[in-house]
Amino acid sequence: MTLATHELGDPVRPPLVFLHALGVGTSGRYVAEIAPLLRRRVVGVDGAGFGASPALEPAGYALDSYVPLLLAVLDELGLERTALMGHSWGGLVACHVAAAAPDRISALVLLDSGHLDYRDQPGVDPDKPLDVWIEEASARQWSWLSGAAFLADLREDARLMTPEYEAAVLAGMVVEPDGSVHGAPPEVRGAVYSALARSRATDAWPAIDAARIPTLLVYATEPPEQAAVNLDGAERLRSAIGSATVVPLPGAAHDLIGEAGPALAAIVADWLDES
Repeated sequence: MTLATHELGDPVRPPLVFLHALGVGTSGRYVAEIAPLLRRRVVGVDGAGFGASPALEPAGYALDSYVPLLLAVLDELGLERTALMGHSWGGLVACHVAAAAPDRISALVLLDSGHLDYRDQPGVDPDKPLDVWIEEASARQWSWLSGAAFLADLREDARLMTPEYEAAVLAGMVVEPDGSVHGAPPEVRGAVYSALARSRATDAWPAIDAARIPTLLVYATEPPEQAAVNLDGAERLRSAIGSATVVPLPGAAHDLIGEAGPALAAIVADWLDES
């Protein structure tokens, strides 16, 4: 199986592979608006079942199956060594890709991810059956009558949106012949949530530390009750990974790209240039 990829940013600069979050409208192109600001050849990867990538059977989302799939993408791109950036679900996967093949990762960028284990979050049951995860995913809105209706809902939660950001988000949606749009189906999102609940980003920390991979964590500071949790996780990551730098992003919640794209890009680009 081959995952779809998108060439973004400056093609003559060193590579940065981006792995997106789990959500509606997410795909490898979610980073497209800020890609030119990152001063890298940015390659966005559509996760399995997202964007233009075909879905896997539920078992395929377990990390022991999914990580080799990402390493195969690096092979197909001819990238013997690259920086890797992941947001949320993508950050968890990025940690385990780096742990599995540290010689291939020149730097690791974690966007509000990798510092906490999803399975330890309140209300998460790692033993919950897959069909329940899928049922819960079905209960969340994932389809709209039109792209305009989807963007109208998104504007209620996101920062002031630019045409470039809107295009990047819409690229992760499937457009049906009647004009309706939808994101990844509940079966895919449920399988990803199930895999997340059975995995730990912290399991990858020792290998990342041993390989001395330069690691940047940019974490959310909103809402206030989450800020303290994120700070604690960030400090634990910094203690466990000697090469890690942790940076809070003022005023931003979990969707760092959607809420503070240009400010986030400046932090990541400057850090990569210095690493």
